[in-house]
Amino acid sequence: MAGLTPRESRLVNKIAAGVPKGKAGRLAGFSAKTSSQIVYQKLQKPSIQTALQKALAKAGLSDARLAKKHIELLDAKKTISCVSGKEAGAGSVDFVDVDDYQVQVKALDMGYKLKGAYIEKVEMEHKGDVSLSVIDFSSMVKKK
Repeated sequence: MAGLTPRESRLVNKIAAGVPKGKAGRLAGFSAKTSSQIVYQKLQKPSIQTALQKALAKAGLSDARLAKKHIELLDAKKTISCVSGKEAGAGSVDFVDVDDYQVQVKALDMGYKLKGAYIEKVEMEHKGDVSLSVIDFSSMVKKK
C-alpha cells in the first residue's frame, strides 16, 4: 500500500480481515501495551483511512453494498406461527411475517453510530450543587 509503512499496511490488512483493532495492532507489530492507543491514532490518518476503505471494498464491503444491506436490516421481518380459532387445539396454524424489532433496533443503533449521532463519553468535573427536576408521568398513563 503506497505511502504506508509496512506495519501500517499489516494493520490495514488485519482490520479489513475482521481482526479486532487492538489485536490487529499487536499482529501488525505494535507494542502490546499501547497497541489500542496507537491503532486509534493511526486510524485518524487520512492515508490509512483511504487504504482501509480500499481494502474493505476489495473484500466486498463497499459503501454501496453495506448501505443496501443496512436498509434491508431496517426493514427486517421474521416469520412466526399462530393458531387461529376459538380454541387453541381446534384452530388452524398459520405463519405470519411480522417486524423483527430486535434486528431493526440494532440496525438503527448501528446507523446512528455510523452517522456520528451519538455523543462520545464526556467526563466533566463540577463543584457545587446540581439541581434536578423529576417529572411524574404516571398520571398520564392510561390504566386498564
